[in-house]
Amino acid sequence: MSNKCLEWSFLPVKQNVLGFVSSMVCHQGGAKNACFVGGVRWQFRAADVFEGMNIHYTDTKDFDPAVLGALYSSQGWKSGGFPDALAAAMSGSDTVISAWDGDKLVGLASVLSDGHLVAYLSYLLVHPDYQGRAIGDGLMERVVARYKKCLRKVLISFDDKAGFYERYGFKQGKGRTPMYLREYDTPY
Repeated sequence: MSNKCLEWSFLPVKQNVLGFVSSMVCHQGGAKNACFVGGVRWQFRAADVFEGMNIHYTDTKDFDPAVLGALYSSQGWKSGGFPDALAAAMSGSDTVISAWDGDKLVGLASVLSDGHLVAYLSYLLVHPDYQGRAIGDGLMERVVARYKKCLRKVLISFDDKAGFYERYGFKQGKGRTPMYLREYDTPY
């Protein structure tokens, strides 16, 4: 399937995380770009139409440390300065789902889990040049589907990103405070 909305083309939309299947009718035309999903009109910017992007997802835990470091550094995260530790962390994770544009790593989600009771989404990040292109959604859909039978899915979100996770059913805990202990001084 092309990532480009073609004039009045019907583009299938796969089953989403909530189990709904829909189709999308898109029209690209000047300032009146719109998509219709289930009869609802969604406006989009011309910049949201992605020509030539061929994102594929993999389940590998084997990464070149420099490639991981570059992705994490693109977020301004100091952990990008520890590429060997990042590679070891991915290797030790229960699941790592990565998004690639050709041979460029553009997104990643890693999960620690016992496989039954708890799944902890430790990282979800998308390269800034690729944000807004539903790559984060592709990663989240795969994570949620993989851990559907886990009783509790947990993550710590930046305040400005909480709405993204709420779309997948995550809620802010009441009477609960996320806590952590850092071994180095960093805002991330």
